[in-house]
Amino acid sequence: MSSSWGSGAARLIGVHWPGDSWLHRLPAGAKVGGLVVAVAVLLWMDEPYAVGAALLLSLLVLASARVPWRWLGAPARAVGLMLLLVGAFQVWVLGWEAAVVGVCRIAAMLVLAWTVSLTTPVTAMLDLLRRLLGPLRLVRVDPDRVAMTIALAIRSIPLVLAAVEQADQARLARGQRRSLTALVVPTVVRTVRISDALGDALIARGYGAEEPAPRRGAE
Repeated sequence: MSSSWGSGAARLIGVHWPGDSWLHRLPAGAKVGGLVVAVAVLLWMDEPYAVGAALLLSLLVLASARVPWRWLGAPARAVGLMLLLVGAFQVWVLGWEAAVVGVCRIAAMLVLAWTVSLTTPVTAMLDLLRRLLGPLRLVRVDPDRVAMTIALAIRSIPLVLAAVEQADQARLARGQRRSLTALVVPTVVRTVRISDALGDALIARGYGAEEPAPRRGAE
């Protein structure tokens, strides 16, 4: 296991990269809406050449964000390996045409979603979520809390990956490469600490704190 796999995975799921490209200046709603339309079009396509052209176009869109290659390299290699395995399996089961369509479709979706995440700050995504979840107020659901929960879930993924990476490095340093316990137990402990810290942060900001019950006889 590479020492940089955790950071590569964290980059893949969407750490925002500051920039001034046209994608960075585009509103979050427009980017998410465009992503939804692009996914619908990709699911409709079934010709290898058309889906291959769509993948090339998605890569050009990512390149237009002007994110440094050193930031993209590690997760791109990991995704490339995954797609290679998926493609080999689909060639064996479905044939090469279906494999090309499936792999190019998945790759294009991942690239476009990655581009949106890299060019959109977390605050902008939270504001968009609050607006989209606004109608939930009619059923007495707080959109702010739902948006915060989703944001924390996304933010927790790289934290958990980092915990796994730290546990793995400690296991290798102790010469316990084959010990699953030496990997799982420290990871669980670190994950619990992360959840406790996030819970304390939420309580400090007024989330999850119970309102005091009204005193009996009070008007």
